[in-house]
Amino acid sequence: MGTGMESSVITVLVNVLDKLDPGTISTLMALTILSPFGVLLLVATMMIRSEHRNAELLRAYRDDTKKILESYGKDMQKLSSYYKDNVELVHSWRRIAEGFQQTVVLNTATMQRTNDMIETVLRNK
Repeated sequence: MGTGMESSVITVLVNVLDKLDPGTISTLMALTILSPFGVLLLVATMMIRSEHRNAELLRAYRDDTKKILESYGKDMQKLSSYYKDNVELVHSWRRIAEGFQQTVVLNTATMQRTNDMIETVLRNK
């Protein structure tokens, strides 16, 4: 019964070692063989590597976030300029509409006078 357990432990170790790169395996062997503090050094090494990886990921995340925010800021500036352009367009159309309103009123008054003159001429005949 003890041999089955030992072989399963060995199988697990072989599988784990198979997934590690050669540099890590060499480091593990050297630390385990050279010193009783090898395990502690191994843990410390792994923690340092993890911290470096986390720092790289954080730096990449910050860079990506900065790019996204810059792009968003540019888009918001464009949107703001579109809004300002639309406001100017509305003001221009308002001026045109006011001018057109005056033209319609003048034309209506002229047509009314013309109609009155025609009616007067027709009555006096």
